[in-house]
Amino acid sequence: MNAATDNPADLLMRQAQVVGIELDAGGMPCAIHNAALLGAWLGADASPDPAPRATLLDELFGPRSTALVLDGMSRMQGATELDLGTLPGRLARAGGPERQFSVSLHRCGTITLLVLQDESRQQALLQELQQARARCETALAVLRAPPDGLRLFLGSAMASVHAIRATLRMPARTQEALREKLGRLRAEATSLAAEAAAIGLAPVEHSCQALADFAAGLQARDSVSGDELLPLAPRVDIIASTIGDSSRIEELRYESPPAATEPQQQRARRSAAWHEVSERRWNEFLRRRGEEIGTLARLVMTGAQDVPPQLRRHVDEVLHHLPAEQIGRAHV
Repeated sequence: MNAATDNPADLLMRQAQVVGIELDAGGMPCAIHNAALLGAWLGADASPDPAPRATLLDELFGPRSTALVLDGMSRMQGATELDLGTLPGRLARAGGPERQFSVSLHRCGTITLLVLQDESRQQALLQELQQARARCETALAVLRAPPDGLRLFLGSAMASVHAIRATLRMPARTQEALREKLGRLRAEATSLAAEAAAIGLAPVEHSCQALADFAAGLQARDSVSGDELLPLAPRVDIIASTIGDSSRIEELRYESPPAATEPQQQRARRSAAWHEVSERRWNEFLRRRGEEIGTLARLVMTGAQDVPPQLRRHVDEVLHHLPAEQIGRAHV
């Protein structure tokens, strides 16, 4: 079956870079408007002919988005149009990027017109804008935070992130174990959010609170599966990324060490604060981990006053790679 003949609607669709697929009363494609553009989206060499509805939609969207389109068609009923929003498309056959389509349904007598417009560029620009805005908000929060409190927080915050990740990787095969795991994740994220809020580091606070809220929502369900915990990992990555951005911004404005005339005791006392907080956090994590595997674990950190503030997060990263069951007494 060939593409629909040229008419004002076809000309307008080509001008607007829009594709229209006509579906008859039985839901079968009977015409394609701007078929050349549809072929380009699909990565085909020639303009596609109308195909069975499920096949054509699967070529465009894939199973998940296809189900949303089909559900929208079933919900049309007496409505004349229905906006389905932006849906992700399949990768082009030529290996191009995944497209984002603006999708709407329109009733025209006995015909339903499925209208598609490529929103990929707009969505990419929107994502870049959101990321730039997030970086600006993080920079402003860092600049407004009290320097001493910020350095103390950033010096040990990654230890909390590593503890959250370690909790997330813990095996949980029963409903009770899954709920206990979610409770720990919620508590750790809430605690880190409170610490960030105390110094006004709103981006970190919000990302931690988002993780805590998601874990609380799962915990409130009647039953939870392990697969439902998968979205937690990207949320932890956002927390780590936000803390990393904050650390890099802080390093850029890092002030020189205090003058040699400042009393040595005062400098040592100021630097030792990070050592105490980091050691306390890791010992709490090791205590909980030790109770689970039946091992008494203790961490002792000495010489932390000699670690420059901009390198302290790397110490936490090193500690993260030490298996808890092999730690008896560690000196850093």
